[in-house]
Amino acid sequence: MPATYISTKGWSKEKILAKRREFIGSSDVPIIMGLSKYKSPLDLYHEKLSEVPPSAEPPSEEAEFGIEMEEMIARIYTRRTGHKVVRDNKIRIHPLFPWLTCQIDRVIESADGRERGILEIKTASQWVVKEWDLDIAPEYYVQVQQQLAVGGFTWGEVALAVDRRLWIIPFVPDESVINEIIERAVWFRNCIMNRTPPEYEVRDTEKIEPKPESSIEATPEIIDAIKSLQVLEAQEKEVADNADQFRDEIKLFMAEHELLTVQGIAVAQYQSVKSMRLDSKKLKAAEPKLYEKYSAEAVSRRFSLRKNVVMP
Repeated sequence: MPATYISTKGWSKEKILAKRREFIGSSDVPIIMGLSKYKSPLDLYHEKLSEVPPSAEPPSEEAEFGIEMEEMIARIYTRRTGHKVVRDNKIRIHPLFPWLTCQIDRVIESADGRERGILEIKTASQWVVKEWDLDIAPEYYVQVQQQLAVGGFTWGEVALAVDRRLWIIPFVPDESVINEIIERAVWFRNCIMNRTPPEYEVRDTEKIEPKPESSIEATPEIIDAIKSLQVLEAQEKEVADNADQFRDEIKLFMAEHELLTVQGIAVAQYQSVKSMRLDSKKLKAAEPKLYEKYSAEAVSRRFSLRKNVVMP
């Protein structure tokens, strides 16, 4: 069954963002799969149900660079592969799940006789790529697999610009991954329809403003976790104290010297590091109005075990 679509040609960014909120799109998939570093499923849940219109805020410097690079990467891809690529300007809709959609960077018109494919364009630094276990980040992988499933495509490629090189990574549908994506998408869709928020992740609890003086009684499982944490923290303190002792011994030995060598090979350095920082106390004293104007309250949650508490 062929996929249907909504044409977005001539739409503003605000209109596209508003329409995308009605669906579960390919950019949502890494979030609901728990692969996003930036949003949790609970964040996305509240975003989808928000009555506040999405704003087309200016992209971050990194995102803006990626947007500007996209056209150039597409041209290099065409020159290297011979495949023609065209903008899609569509919100594609899954034939069985009308709330599951995707938007594709480019559609590939193959030079080798194959049917049309999809091209996803990404940029990354070499430092980020080194953290990946595979050729591509898991969040990119599930995103492309979702696009293949929604659009009914049998192949696609990712054009990944890494610093000054272009990697071309081919993809074909991975049915086991697609089934997992659809299963999680159905789960998340049910969360939205039933107004049942996903369970907290740790990063979600860090955003909660706790009720003053409120308390909760520990379960046996949490008591066991506290005991284990107490043991580990005591071990960490002992290790840290020992490390500080040896570190101080080496510093005293080096004294006015910057490098420490073993058989002529540098094994440690004791450098002076200079950096500029804002002296907030001086600024407040000299320019109190300016200090107040550019000061903002920062709220975070800090977790700590109370000392000398014996667990039952």
